[in-house]
Amino acid sequence: MSPPNAFLDHALSLGLVLALAMPAGAQVAAVVGAQRPDSSTLEVTLRRNSNDEPSFELNRPAYVGIFELRTGVGVTHLYPGSLDQARTSSRAGSTFVSAAEAAWNRRNSTSSTDPGPRPMTGVSRLRSNRVWLIVASDRPLNISSPSATSTSLRSVDRLRTLTAATITEADVQAVLAIVRPKDPKAEVATDLLAVPPG
Repeated sequence: MSPPNAFLDHALSLGLVLALAMPAGAQVAAVVGAQRPDSSTLEVTLRRNSNDEPSFELNRPAYVGIFELRTGVGVTHLYPGSLDQARTSSRAGSTFVSAAEAAWNRRNSTSSTDPGPRPMTGVSRLRSNRVWLIVASDRPLNISSPSATSTSLRSVDRLRTLTAATITEADVQAVLAIVRPKDPKAEVATDLLAVPPG
């Protein structure tokens, strides 16, 4: 193979016009280079889908966790359903949580010692409250399977049964303190949705 300078001399003698006077490999590297990270602020929107379960929309890929806070019950990990899912980022756009997936994750979020929802009547039923919290981040969240995550959440006294009449900002912050990424530089976006008592 001819040295680069000999190749250029030969090409010029033939009257060829070169776009770049550099080896082809260098030109390809400049074009193909690593993709630049998305500089837009991470945004997530939480909705209730037609099956009365969560759906969400991301403006760019992110790691996602969805939690249900219910007065008198505690915190349930609704999504994702496994450690593998927790370590995989969700794609940008809309994602729906199926009724079957949510039901499975609710069952797996309930510890064997949890008495479950207590019957409510009268005024206490009117004060019943249920809120969904979604947490999205550019780094993996500090979550695992629904049962393991729920064990971590129940280690915090205020989250064990959520005995107040309503879900408070302090309850939400207590969940975030446990599930947010360990990396302090992680970008985190959240959304809340109040849903009818279930």
